[in-house]
Amino acid sequence: MKKVYFPQHGGNKTEQNLVQDLVDEQIKLFGADVFYLPRVSLKDKTLGEVIQSEFNQSYMIEMMLVNVEGFGAGSEFVSKFGLRITDEITFVVSRRRWEQSANPALNLSVEGRPNEGDLIYYPLTEDIYEIKYVEREQPFFQLGKQYFYILTAELYEQGADKFDTGLDEIDDIEREFSNITTLNLGLTTRQQ
Repeated sequence: MKKVYFPQHGGNKTEQNLVQDLVDEQIKLFGADVFYLPRVSLKDKTLGEVIQSEFNQSYMIEMMLVNVEGFGAGSEFVSKFGLRITDEITFVVSRRRWEQSANPALNLSVEGRPNEGDLIYYPLTEDIYEIKYVEREQPFFQLGKQYFYILTAELYEQGADKFDTGLDEIDDIEREFSNITTLNLGLTTRQQ
């Protein structure tokens, strides 16, 4: 017996568009505009190791903050390498908005989706988060389609990365870090 009102294998295009419209509307209503910063890695030709990363593009797109895990007790611990902070944050971005606007405008290492290692600047808290994982199949194909990406990110740890995005609030991070490094190097000299 054929089920006319509840299709088992995917939905029709109208139903898929309705669900996508609802997802987009929810992200626009309850989300915020963030800046997506794709990573460009300069690699060693012989070993293939990353020598330096650069962030020279930025793209504003709306994302919804889903939850903030680890911000609070228990998220900092001392490892053999020193203090480790594991605060995680989860963003949701619409697939359709990503495909229509961000994907064609950016040079991505993996085309068609947000990439692990790229950064998100959240202007509300003025923090930068590094994407650690991109969930592409949850929920699993409702009505035969995926409607959003779930991005799990951690606070970005500044290293020797170069920033030239054209946005002063983001590019200042590199300048502030180089000033701190210079100050720390100057304070480590011994006097006898």
